[in-house]
Amino acid sequence: MINVQSYKLVDYSDLWKQVEKAEKKGLPQTAVKYLDKLEALAEKAEDDLELLVIREKKAGTASRIQLERGQFLLSKSLSTDGHFVC
Repeated sequence: MINVQSYKLVDYSDLWKQVEKAEKKGLPQTAVKYLDKLEALAEKAEDDLELLVIREKKAGTASRIQLERGQFLLSKSLSTDGHFVC
């Protein structure tokens, strides 16, 4: 149960808007930077629920970055006829 009196109210909305804007522009690494700021803010506020949401979003974004890097590297290693280039 959350003790409402001890619960620290923190406004995360501006940073979440920045995350959304970065994602819409196709800038996942920028989104992660804003998620890092959100995470630090939530840790300082001891806001476990917000931390859970932030970390879940951060994990998904990091996975997409790795997937995109892998696809880029794969496409760079294929020749125009579909064979691997050494």
